[in-house]
Amino acid sequence: MRKCILVAIILAMVAALFTTTAFAASRDNVELVTKEQLLKMMGENDPGLIIIDVRTGTDWRASDVTIKGAIRLKPKKAVKLISQKYTKDKKLVIY
Repeated sequence: MRKCILVAIILAMVAALFTTTAFAASRDNVELVTKEQLLKMMGENDPGLIIIDVRTGTDWRASDVTIKGAIRLKPKKAVKLISQKYTKDKKLVIY
């Protein structure tokens, strides 16, 4: 049950992320991931999978749910840090 809630939160955050202009990527370059797909990807232990939590401080502190191994970045700095730190061969899941 807790995993389902976590994945629902992830999907809601991903959807919200795509509606902001801070991440101005073309929708053609972004693939939406279902909770089932994400759980499968996580189960494969792919070293190229990077999960990034970009929730605001208030949202992050208010939640008792995090994804194991996720990297937390402040939303305002995420775009710059992601483009500097991760190569295009990585699979980034941003929530």
